[in-house]
Amino acid sequence: TSNPFPFQFPPGSPLEDMFKEFNRPTERKATALGSGFIISTDGTILTNHHIIKNAHSLMVTLSDNTSHKATLIGSDPETNIALLKIKSKSLPYFELANSDRVQVGELVIALGNPFGIGPQFTTGVISGTSRHNIGVITSRHVLQTNMIITPGNSGGPLLNINGDVIGMNTAISARSDDSQGSGSAIPSHILQTVITSLQQHGQVLRSYLGVHVQNLTPQIATAFDIKNTQKGALIRQVIPQSPAERAGLKNGDIIISFNQKPIDSDS
Repeated sequence: TSNPFPFQFPPGSPLEDMFKEFNRPTERKATALGSGFIISTDGTILTNHHIIKNAHSLMVTLSDNTSHKATLIGSDPETNIALLKIKSKSLPYFELANSDRVQVGELVIALGNPFGIGPQFTTGVISGTSRHNIGVITSRHVLQTNMIITPGNSGGPLLNINGDVIGMNTAISARSDDSQGSGSAIPSHILQTVITSLQQHGQVLRSYLGVHVQNLTPQIATAFDIKNTQKGALIRQVIPQSPAERAGLKNGDIIISFNQKPIDSDS
């Protein structure tokens, strides 16, 4: 058998036992820090899924430096959203605003607590409202700002000038060339949908339509003799026996609005 030590000890040497103790495998506990924000007076908290995933215990430190053990209501990896709960009452909280009204160039504020050193306040502007495939977010609807969101700020709120939440900041991946010098946030309309599902089911239940779509380009609009718009989604294929087929959708249908809301693309 091979010798586990790089050199030999004299018989009975106490150094042998010392090195055995030194080389013995030990279990190490890892910790992670991130930001979050309270969304109801009873202590419901929003943060990022990637901050709490695989966590054995969760601890929330409030701005008054009091610490509270948190329980996980549910989380959603696809949108990178997690919902926590602490036992407390009469807490101040953030209101969620309508992110559909956010416009490029709008002044915004990012809050966070990087590395637990204290609140960080950053201002910037919205540089994009429909980004997708950015960093750890797979959703197609992501707000992009000209502010760099560090990992410790991830999970904090993105506010409009009225102090209402229009999104949740999320650290982006450095591998993306498009992410240089910018930050991203999950818009509040997605936050609200995920919050409701997590509170009711502990997970996000997603619907299945059963169609393959593509953007309605000006060329396609001309080919289909559509004159009132050049934005929308073209159904390339309806999956057999899918909900879309049962609803009467057909190959070649063009969708330009849903529930009186314009459809600008296939996303």
